[in-house]
Amino acid sequence: MLSVVAIPFLWFGYMLVSQLVTGGVSRHGDYFAVDLKALGNFSFDETAGTVADIPQTYRQLDGKKVQLEGFMYSPQSAGDRGTEFQFVYNVTKCCFSGPPRVQERVYGYVRDGKDVPVYDMYTFARVTGTLHVRVVRDDTGSVHSVYDLDVDKAERVQ
Repeated sequence: MLSVVAIPFLWFGYMLVSQLVTGGVSRHGDYFAVDLKALGNFSFDETAGTVADIPQTYRQLDGKKVQLEGFMYSPQSAGDRGTEFQFVYNVTKCCFSGPPRVQERVYGYVRDGKDVPVYDMYTFARVTGTLHVRVVRDDTGSVHSVYDLDVDKAERVQ
């Protein structure tokens, strides 16, 4: 009986330690599964931040094939398919704590005249593509993005 009660606590402990050790990044064949929450869970100065301020674990993903799970936001698209969107780990956090910080967003872009399904911001989705880790600034010098993704595939998570 004690073992049945202990299992959830052991599982929680395992997941916590695993996140600390791996940074939410694990290899799965030809891609890396990346925990979207972990990817943005660090302090970053949106006016003076540089690539060096991004943890090494995530800088090493630059140019690598990744798979992320989270929620899409696409103010540019009025239909159910599109070529660009923002991807965040939790839409409810955005609503109650303000908009996601720059390091908590991944900007998805579909290349070569293709498009992908764009889901509403309450539908849990999975995207796969090549991640770029770079600081992109807007015209005022503020950081516009830290992560962008050349999207190969987007799908609803069942």
